[in-house]
Amino acid sequence: MSRLERRYRRMLAVLPRWYRAEREEEMVAAFLEDVDRDPDADVRLNFGWPGWGEFGSLLALSARTRWPGTTGSPRALVKGQVVRLIALMGMVVLSGVALVHRLLELFPELFGFRHEHANAVTAAPRGFDWFDLVWLAYHGAALLCFVALLHGAYRVAKVAAAMVLLFLAGMAVELVLSPDASGVLYSLVYTLNCFLYLLCVFAGFHSDAPPMRARWWLGALVVYVVSVIGMTWTPDVINHVAMMLVAVAFVVGYHLKWWRASASALLAGAVFVATIVAERIAFVVYDLSGEMEPVIGTGLAITEDVGLVVLVVWLWVQAVKLLPPRSAVKSSIAASQPSG
Repeated sequence: MSRLERRYRRMLAVLPRWYRAEREEEMVAAFLEDVDRDPDADVRLNFGWPGWGEFGSLLALSARTRWPGTTGSPRALVKGQVVRLIALMGMVVLSGVALVHRLLELFPELFGFRHEHANAVTAAPRGFDWFDLVWLAYHGAALLCFVALLHGAYRVAKVAAAMVLLFLAGMAVELVLSPDASGVLYSLVYTLNCFLYLLCVFAGFHSDAPPMRARWWLGALVVYVVSVIGMTWTPDVINHVAMMLVAVAFVVGYHLKWWRASASALLAGAVFVATIVAERIAFVVYDLSGEMEPVIGTGLAITEDVGLVVLVVWLWVQAVKLLPPRSAVKSSIAASQPSG
């Protein structure tokens, strides 16, 4: 076995085990057949490396087999839908934050008495700031990614997601190296959650992904932005009590069969709420550290966090009940073999 063949076999590790068991020999033979057409075939076989194009094709094939959209076993289709829903939920939040920031800059009078940046925004205008330009690019990339996903422009969405990832990676490095440790835990948890949402964009949206319901998700974005602005006009206690009541109504309505949900929606909801719980726990730790004046009562915050954890477990249990049985028949991928 040549070095190149061994490296090809190692490269195939990105594919699911069942797919390698069925297609590994065929794929390695196809790769080596392409190498044989190279004038420097002997040199490549002994000292060469697989190309980036080949590795990229395998990554794309891995995404289509692990998280399919229209072709695959029932459980695989659920996994694919879960990944896409997590990505879209996360992008609603990132896009909503971007819109709220821009609206705050343009129309500060929209925001209520509790908004911590309102006074700063209404102050005298500042000069040009490169840092503001970077934030504008970050918010623009988040919005572009979300809109591109809804309209099926997956390559554009992934380029925009890569830009957001680069910004977040730089922010994470800055946080870790910062001499001021206040709020680092919360900021890092938020950054990791954003990483999860963006990685789901790369994993779930491929050539086999079904079209999204653009109007529904744009409506969700509008509701999110209006809710955030509305909460700045009411006390924190009312906002958090209202959130807990909505969660209770959600669970009660499900058990009374007022509405139904698929296994993928319940699983995605469980993961998404878990990311929110992680952020809130980090915020409570920050609150208890005494480095900031408490915004709401610590007891209320802890009660809400416990309730959200219970909601995560409930969503997961309900989803498991609806999962289709395991199938021995694996995905039959319509896409062609990756070539060198």
